[in-house]
Amino acid sequence: MTDDAALPEPFQGQQPDKYISAEHLAKAREELQRLSECGEDLRASMLSAAESRRAQADALMWQLPTISLTAQAFLMTIIANSTVSDSGRFLASLAALVFAVGAFQTLLRHRRNEELLSRWLEAAEILWKLPRFHDFRLMEWVARAGPAPHPEEKSIWLRRGALRKTKAFSFWAALLFVVMLADLAFAIAFGIKTL
Repeated sequence: MTDDAALPEPFQGQQPDKYISAEHLAKAREELQRLSECGEDLRASMLSAAESRRAQADALMWQLPTISLTAQAFLMTIIANSTVSDSGRFLASLAALVFAVGAFQTLLRHRRNEELLSRWLEAAEILWKLPRFHDFRLMEWVARAGPAPHPEEKSIWLRRGALRKTKAFSFWAALLFVVMLADLAFAIAFGIKTL
């Protein structure tokens, strides 16, 4: 087991709780110790690989809603077409529901992976005393302290308000959830009509 004193301050003193068991905390401390002992070349390649994986997870997360909504639009044209039989509309609504549930679950998984990789990168930056590229609050503060005007001063859409406070991920997750509910309602309605 690694001694807390050997780790940088942000990593010291954490106790097991409902989020991390004593066993997992000990393994995390050992991993942090191994990371702190890495040479500079290995650090650079680890950061590059982790950032590449994080960017890939982020890209997949944002491609998914687009593909899902495209499939939903196609299936909704079938569901809304009154010349299609009720059983055909029922099957289309079931397919739409399956796609929406799958997209929602995959969106959550890609978001989790991206968050984990971002937090790992942030921890590595702290541990290796590197510039903090993965702490967006700090990046915003640095940008505000710079010589150029902050973008929020130029655009009404970026000023503090509801649009800025709403996270894109939360918006898309809610949108996919609403689509799931609509697909479920159509499946129930056309399922009842076919019986």
